Parts: sequence; C-alpha cells; structure tokens
Amino acid sequence: MEWAVGSPLVMDPTSICRKARRLAGRQAELCQAEPEVVAELARGARLGVRECQFQFRFRRWNCSSHSKAFGRILQQARVRTGSPDGSAAWEWGGCGDDVDFGDEKSRLFMDARHKRGRGDIRALVQLHNNEAGRLAVRSHTRTECKCHGLSGSCALRTCWQKLPPFREVGARLLERFHGASRVMGTNDGKALLPAVRTLKPPGRADLLYAADSPDFCAPNRRTGSPGTRGRACNSSAPDLSGCDLLCCGRGHRQESVQLEENCLCRFHWCCVVQCHRCRVRKELSLCL
Repeated sequence: MEWAVGSPLVMDPTSICRKARRLAGRQAELCQAEPEVVAELARGARLGVRECQFQFRFRRWNCSSHSKAFGRILQQARVRTGSPDGSAAWEWGGCGDDVDFGDEKSRLFMDARHKRGRGDIRALVQLHNNEAGRLAVRSHTRTECKCHGLSGSCALRTCWQKLPPFREVGARLLERFHGASRVMGTNDGKALLPAVRTLKPPGRADLLYAADSPDFCAPNRRTGSPGTRGRACNSSAPDLSGCDLLCCGRGHRQESVQLEENCLCRFHWCCVVQCHRCRVRKELSLCL
C-alpha cells in the first residue's frame, strides 16, 4: 500500500478521503462515493501487514516498512435461497461473508494504480499477484451449516458462506511465495511469459516476480528495508532465522533484557480471563 493516514478505529469514514494521500483517480472516486468501503479496505490492509510480519518474521525482510491503515467496518451480508446439494430442506441464512462484494471492491481499489497494456512489466506482475491474493481467499471459502429440527434431526439446515481463517490464507500465500515464478514481458509488453522458456506458464494462483530482490541486509530507503541490525535471531538455528543468515555474516551479540508478559492467568465464569503482568528476564541474540 502506498497511502497512509492516521489513527485506526476512531476515524470517521467520511474523513478518510480528506486525509488519504496519493490516491489514483479511480481510488479517489471510490473513496468519495463509498468511504465506508475504503475504510474497510484499509482495515484489511492493516490486517494484511500484520499477517505479512508474522509469516516473514524469520526473514531478512519482515514487512517492517509499511503504511498505516485506518477505519471501521462496513459489514455486508446477502441472503439467498437454493439448495446446492439437491436437498429441499436447505436455505441460505445467517451473517454470511459476502465474498463477491469484497472481491469486487478490492479489485476496483487495489488494481486502480496499475494499468494494463502499457508495457509495464511491474504493473502486469502486480495485477497478477493482486488477483492471486484474492483467489487465495475466494477459492477457500467454505459452507457452514446449523441443523434445526426435533432432537437434532437436521430436518432443516441453515447455511452460510464463511471465509477461511486469515492465518490459513497467509500460510498458503507464503507457500506460493517460496515457489514464485520469474517472468518477463512479451514483445508487445501486454502479457507475461516464464523467464525460463522450458517452464510451463504460471497459473492464476501462482505468485510472480520480474527481478531478483536485494539482500535486505543494510538499510535502503528506496526499497523500504531497515536492514537486519538489532534483529533478534536464533544462535543455534541453521535456517533463515539463524544468526548466521539473518545477520548477513556480521555476527551477533548476547543481551539480557527484562520483558513483561501475562502470567498467573485465571478463567472467571463467564467468560473472562484475567492475568497478572510479570517481569521476566530473557537472553536474546541480536544481530550486529
């Protein structure tokens, strides 16, 4: 995301458009016409950034450079009638997630900054990856049902569509990231081809890239990388979270820090968990 405004959760949706910066033309139009929708998109962007930080927490680039998002939720629900499994005793109901509505508004806003057909490979890659992200959500929605009837006979079921847990979506996209395909533009600049001609073209759900990433070891304002100096690492791990790789060969130091964390938690009927805050001392390995 390339736009940022202020405090989440307390901002009036109608003030979003006045405070947002660098909106493309169609983005600005949507913001003026449906500020509540843009507020929800911004909330989703915040959620996406937090999930990105979790999934990349052991990598040199850990989504630490990001913009702030804002806003409250505009909930949309749609009720249908019908029977996808052929049973007559079935109906749509409840507060189902309106996936089509979210997909449409996400496409209108997120794709507005990138125009097809201008020979811009980066734009084509971004548009493809935007759609792959939407597909990771849309293709894994599930139908949940609740039975009604005497003694749980399930003579009638009320069903609704539910989105997959966002942590599940993030894990799925991380797998796609690890298997991302490098692509290049066609001669007319309007389509993408595998950079290695012998490989099959990537599918709609695959993630793409057009150039290798920098190493993210040192701060770089252009890429938004803060570098890895001061990052906590695992001195005994051989993988990406290990100090050897995460610290880019610069070494690491040990530091004893005092932290606060929840402790002595108790469940009170019904339904509150109350915890004390305890100070604990931990030994951390930090990149030089």
